Amino acid sequence: MICSPKLAEAGIASARFDFAGSGDSTVDYIEYTPSSGMQDGLDVVAYMRGLEEIADERLGLLGWSQGGMIAMLTAARTPDVKSLVTWAGVLDMSDYAADQYDEAKANGSTQLTFDWRDPLNLSIEWFDEVRALDLKSELANYKGALLAINGSADTVVLPEIADEIVAAGGGDNKQKSIIEGADHTYNIFTGDMAAFDELIDATVTWFEDTL
Repeated sequence: MICSPKLAEAGIASARFDFAGSGDSTVDYIEYTPSSGMQDGLDVVAYMRGLEEIADERLGLLGWSQGGMIAMLTAARTPDVKSLVTWAGVLDMSDYAADQYDEAKANGSTQLTFDWRDPLNLSIEWFDEVRALDLKSELANYKGALLAINGSADTVVLPEIADEIVAAGGGDNKQKSIIEGADHTYNIFTGDMAAFDELIDATVTWFEDTL
């Protein structure tokens, strides 16, 4: 939501949405899989393209963390995406919560617990999809502009993943940006907005230049 006003100031329309079970979504997280996330994104794109004010040929995608994975997957499978930005994007989640896979397989789902949010129910379909996904190979099909932004202090998605994302992209206009001292959420929960402001500025400038 903080990004949208800055994009609007630059003359760029945007739509933000929550995946199933995240943010303001009212369904359980068990309904979420990479394929459902991609379909949600495509539905939003279709809605935006139905608006008279939108230039259909100037489509950009932005995603944070696992949302970055979905944005990359969507861009790879949607030939007319012109520009893509990832914030701490995830390339490979095949080993995520691997110690709970057997429970998910036996029961249809497993519950993930966190020290900073409520538990999440993760379906066996989610596990099977991320284990079958080869996002590096998929991303080679994306020929548009690509910017991978990571924080140097991110211990969730390591900053060197930005290099892997850039290397995997199939286009010529691709760059990485490492924000010094930024954690996985770009320090937004610390009260220091400097890293997040840098993130927003880099994102808006990239879309201005590439859309």
